[in-house]
Amino acid sequence: MALQVIRARIMLKGRRSRPCTKEQSRIIKKFGYDGPIHFDTLEEANKALHLAHKKYNKLQPNAKELRDIYLSQLAIELEEEDGIKAAVHLHVLKHHEKIKQGYDHIKLHEKKHRGSGVSVIEKMVDGERIRITNKNDIEQEIARCNKEKLLQANNTPLREEPLLSLLGEQGDFDTWEKILKGQVQLPEEGVEEGTRLWFNFMTTA
Repeated sequence: MALQVIRARIMLKGRRSRPCTKEQSRIIKKFGYDGPIHFDTLEEANKALHLAHKKYNKLQPNAKELRDIYLSQLAIELEEEDGIKAAVHLHVLKHHEKIKQGYDHIKLHEKKHRGSGVSVIEKMVDGERIRITNKNDIEQEIARCNKEKLLQANNTPLREEPLLSLLGEQGDFDTWEKILKGQVQLPEEGVEEGTRLWFNFMTTA
């Protein structure tokens, strides 16, 4: 991607559609490009892009394995920073990766591009699915759904005794860090079996 922008700057020199140096710097930083930035001719840029494509095609079949290795290394680095087990960090990183891939697939299916807003949503009314296209109605419905999500946790085990006193009203970072390190014990009574199994998984994963 970085080489494509560099090549475009050479091809479109003097034109209004030419990518600016700020955009080039942003792409280079985003993708961690550490190759040459300046080329004397378009032919040199084309050769560099061709070599990059060949290198990418060789790595592509092992992309998932390489990504897993990268996430594992990142989890180890995070453990060194905060003391939380690398396995816990890896579990969270892979979960975030899965969510991101899901959103990317949805955007691809709906042909949505960066910066595009929501133009239509659906909701159930009296058992019937209706479409909402009015901007104000969409915003109100999204706000209502977000509010419901925030309130969903009120009646969950973590928001009731005896765990509420243990974790605090808003959740205490230091306490959660101790939990992830396996330094906090659940009360013997008053904790549902499902919550206990989840707690054991989080502290031993």
